[in-house]
Amino acid sequence: MPLYELVCISKAVARQIPKKPIPAPSPRPRQSVFGPTSPSAHPLASSTQPKSTFSAFNSAPEPEKADEVIPLTPTEALMKMAATQIMDRKGVVKGFSIMEQNRQLVYRMKRHQTIFDKGDTWTMEFYASPQSVRQMSKSLNFDERVIRHTVVKLGESLSELTGYRRPENIV
Repeated sequence: MPLYELVCISKAVARQIPKKPIPAPSPRPRQSVFGPTSPSAHPLASSTQPKSTFSAFNSAPEPEKADEVIPLTPTEALMKMAATQIMDRKGVVKGFSIMEQNRQLVYRMKRHQTIFDKGDTWTMEFYASPQSVRQMSKSLNFDERVIRHTVVKLGESLSELTGYRRPENIV
């Protein structure tokens, strides 16, 4: 399978990290809203027995989620979509690199009846068949998050790219 590189400019959207809710303070222990529950729990009675009270509020705070998932930005979701398309067709993704985020473009670009002046630029290197590259390119053409993309073929085989030749005579 040949090695390709996808260079893509997508819509620039800032990541919005959800704010953690401020936990409510635990309520102070109070006496029953409905009055004493037993005659011995009356405030004027002797305090030899513990007072039993009814609490209308839950005194224990809710446990926080330890593994909170931060949602993907549109650019990260687009990268994931492109990678899964390649891997579903028996390709191998070599790596990603986000070159610039929220970058001012050199010139305004019109795509999907919208004019863009900022975008995220990222690349993906992958090994795939030419048919799967065509399918991925077609889906990127229709995706509204993509401003512009291009696929470059870097080489036909690994030995062509690295210059490594396998030894012929192994003793």
